[in-house]
Amino acid sequence: MDNLIRILEAQRVFITNSHQLANSLSIKDEDAAHLLATEIYTIRRADFKEFVARVVERDKNALWRITFTKRDIIRRHFGDKKNQAKVTDASQTSYIDFAKGVNFVRDNEIDKVIEIIPKVFTNSNTQEFVAWVLEFGATETMTVLDMSQRQFNLKLRDVERYCRKKRQKFVGVAKSREEQEMMEKRKVLSEIINMIEGDAYSDEAMSKAIVNLHRQGNPTIEQLLGTAGISTPLKVVSQFGQPNVLRQSYIFINEAYKQYNKISRKLVKA
Repeated sequence: MDNLIRILEAQRVFITNSHQLANSLSIKDEDAAHLLATEIYTIRRADFKEFVARVVERDKNALWRITFTKRDIIRRHFGDKKNQAKVTDASQTSYIDFAKGVNFVRDNEIDKVIEIIPKVFTNSNTQEFVAWVLEFGATETMTVLDMSQRQFNLKLRDVERYCRKKRQKFVGVAKSREEQEMMEKRKVLSEIINMIEGDAYSDEAMSKAIVNLHRQGNPTIEQLLGTAGISTPLKVVSQFGQPNVLRQSYIFINEAYKQYNKISRKLVKA
């Protein structure tokens, strides 16, 4: 098993993501690598050998899974309100300005940009190219997409030219994105609350619903699980309402109501 972990940690995508994780959490690269590898192993324990093999073979889905796992760790970390307050100012932008070039996009805006890519680029190959450049950088993009340096430069030039021409399109999409995010979050919170208040409620059904959302990497669930006072989120996911996590389950529910009411008030004012 140790040998498989060493193989995983030697892959360029893993190195890139662990470095980004280290920067986000302000920890050493080696600590971030250990944290990321442990999380991946925990999630992929049943097929870890096969997963590492797919990463080595540069399977795109496996490579993206490493990125999603890194994001989950960051979301949990900043789920604590005190930690979240530290990044609020840095993450609040009225719009995303990357018409000056892909490299202009700040680290805290990358996730925002990647999510709106399908709305501003109609070509699927261009969508994939932009997402890879933003997430992994030039070298990894050229390797995975099998591009020469010249092909990469030409593609990047075309993308940046398009960004400059369509600046207003990016601005409009980004400005409306916050409201869209709130609506999506409220939908998930509403489903949780309806389940809690339903006549057929059971801890087992709630646990199953949370497990499904957690496996999908749903950001609303990850934020709830990152609430201060929830010390064993994975147990809350799998054993919701059980005596050993009963207090944490109540914290989860209370936070769901709190966030739902907060978002509802914001949407009414919008």
